[in-house]
Amino acid sequence: LVLYKANNMSGEVAEKVSEEITRALDTLHGLCAEIGESAEAQAALDQELVATFTELVRDIEEKKREKLERLKIALVRDSEAIAFIAREIGVEPPVPAKKNSILEQHLENVAVLTGLAQKRSSKLDRLRSLHRDLRVLKKLLGDETDVAPLKAQDIVIGEQGEYAFLADPPAVLTSKRLLDFEIQIEKAKTEASERQDILTPLSESIVELLGLMQEEKINGVRVDVFDEEDDFDGALSTKRIEVLRAQLAQAEQERERREAQIKELSGPIQKLWDLLGVPKQEREEFIDAQSKRGLSHEVVDQCRSELMRLEGLIEERVSAQREKIEHVLRSINEIEAAEEDVNEWKGLLGEFEEDFESTEYSMALCDRHAAALQVYESMLTALQKIV
Repeated sequence: LVLYKANNMSGEVAEKVSEEITRALDTLHGLCAEIGESAEAQAALDQELVATFTELVRDIEEKKREKLERLKIALVRDSEAIAFIAREIGVEPPVPAKKNSILEQHLENVAVLTGLAQKRSSKLDRLRSLHRDLRVLKKLLGDETDVAPLKAQDIVIGEQGEYAFLADPPAVLTSKRLLDFEIQIEKAKTEASERQDILTPLSESIVELLGLMQEEKINGVRVDVFDEEDDFDGALSTKRIEVLRAQLAQAEQERERREAQIKELSGPIQKLWDLLGVPKQEREEFIDAQSKRGLSHEVVDQCRSELMRLEGLIEERVSAQREKIEHVLRSINEIEAAEEDVNEWKGLLGEFEEDFESTEYSMALCDRHAAALQVYESMLTALQKIV
């Protein structure tokens, strides 16, 4: 008993070990008596048994002391970890309930630490989700300033109870930081909505104009019209708005140009229709066919073709008028001139000769021919009366 106490055993343990050794010695003495061992041999066996027990108990006590030291270190580390996570998530460090033994206190600390870790994990998941959403929105908006990367530190506990974490962690998981991300996301969503409200009517107007002009491109460039499903980088950028605004302006200019062309051609066409007495049904068929083609190049080309056709009819009418004028003037010349001058009827044209020889056929030229024909016919009628 004195030996075990000398080895720094607790009294309770020493008493228990002493009892076990006493029973073992009694059993050993009985066996030695049965086999007739000498007193010297029995004493040697006693010493060997005691030495074995002593070594065994010493090992147990050493392991117990080592475990106790580890638990003491763990308690310190528990407090550090609790303080670390509390600072990281921006809360006051909770105080674990006091327990009677070191082991119980460590278990209580672990329970508190687990609760904090769960809160931290929840906040970290939320922060990562907000971080991801904000990055997506910024890319859609074409914002070249990327969201700062997350710097949340994971806590790693090694085999010997050591902790790998910063002594003074940044408060990256606080409610304030989460709120800041939420505010940024709301601002980005508002900006995205406002830009959608700009892009949508821009694209609709461009599509409408392209449909009216039956075109797929503007000045040879295909239009990247906006769609609510667009999710590529820069889909809601200010640059895209500027490009669409410029393309809409170009489309409107082209529409105005074609409208002016059609208007410029429609006036003469209408007058020529009236002059030539084009039937109403023929006019309506032409107008109806043009209305179905909007402001396409085909409409402009067909208006030009119709004007050329009508001008061709004017040329035919002028030619017919000239034949009549020639006939009237020849008749006048036959009455007035001598027989040898009967073919000099052109001399009677006077100032009208320039129009008579003109090849610039127009409605005005036709009108002047009609007026001249009336004058010459009146002259012929007057001469015939005299004769």
